[in-house]
Amino acid sequence: MPRLVGVVFQNPDLQAIFPTVEEEIAFGLTQLGRDRRESRDEALEFLAIHGCAQLASMPIAELSEGQKQLVCILSVLVMEPRLLVLDEPLTSLDLLATRKIREKVLSLPQKIVMVSHDFSHFEGFDRILWLEEGRLRMDGPPYEVLRAFEADIDRRSGVKLELAAL
Repeated sequence: MPRLVGVVFQNPDLQAIFPTVEEEIAFGLTQLGRDRRESRDEALEFLAIHGCAQLASMPIAELSEGQKQLVCILSVLVMEPRLLVLDEPLTSLDLLATRKIREKVLSLPQKIVMVSHDFSHFEGFDRILWLEEGRLRMDGPPYEVLRAFEADIDRRSGVKLELAAL
């Protein structure tokens, strides 16, 4: 299953389970059958490839929210899933961290599904799915779905709406 779908939660504190960045990244590799030493070596190499080698020995608890979220994304990416599902991955981040993580996500070769209530996060995606009360309301190019959503929002005050980008 880790090779098919990877999921990143909104709150990295609910996802990261190991004390250090290196251990968090290596865990996915051990789940794929690599031994501990091989997992550690590959984790360090993976962090270096993604410009995060300096974080390897750092305790997760001491990272900024943006760094934690990036580590959670990398901990899933190291397993090379075909599909990456991101649930509100940019919610608690400052502008700089948001920009860096958005750029990272949009550059990935995986298919990406991102759930968000913030329309600005959908720029660069091919499709948006508008979900309302658990049902698909519309599926299409971002400009069409967002235009329809905005036209409808005044009429639907109080109804919880979510959009997902693909």
